[in-house]
Amino acid sequence: MTFFSRTLPVAVVIAALMCTVRASQQTPPRTSPPQTTPKASATPPKSQLAAADTAFLKHAATDGMAEMELAEVAQTKASNAEVKALAAKIKDDHTKANQDLKSLASSKNVTLPDAPDKQQAMTKDRFSKMEGKSFDRSYVNAMVTDHRKAVADFTARTKSADADVKAFAQKTLPVLKDHLQRAEALQKTLK
Repeated sequence: MTFFSRTLPVAVVIAALMCTVRASQQTPPRTSPPQTTPKASATPPKSQLAAADTAFLKHAATDGMAEMELAEVAQTKASNAEVKALAAKIKDDHTKANQDLKSLASSKNVTLPDAPDKQQAMTKDRFSKMEGKSFDRSYVNAMVTDHRKAVADFTARTKSADADVKAFAQKTLPVLKDHLQRAEALQKTLK
């Protein structure tokens, strides 16, 4: 047996081992693909309500705020104790209703206005310049007009397809009817 015949099988085994080592060094390690996280949306989620219900909530919010602001004016400008009492009742009840309204709007992804509209602000400004019996009559007349409209709006929403809007309208409607009844009774005594 010659030197080459003895070393050849050993050389073949060594060469095979070296190829295996080199191949394992050149193959990149297997890793799982990078995990992607969904990007946060820059836009808020859309409202879950019909357009009429969304408009109702926004309108109810501005009206409620306007009623509270006028009630505050009435606390200082009214001369009749019953007018002041009506204003206090309206302010208290609308404060509670507006809290319920904010919770409802938030749950439905509806952004409510944060102030009364321009017309309502002008009305408040006009009332702020009145005093005494003139204020009393004007305020009570405005409460009759406003609450008749509110009762009609809330009555319509008691038929909403959205159960939460319907429940809010049903809960608030008796309070608005009470305000209307009180204002109408007071209107008769102030003439």
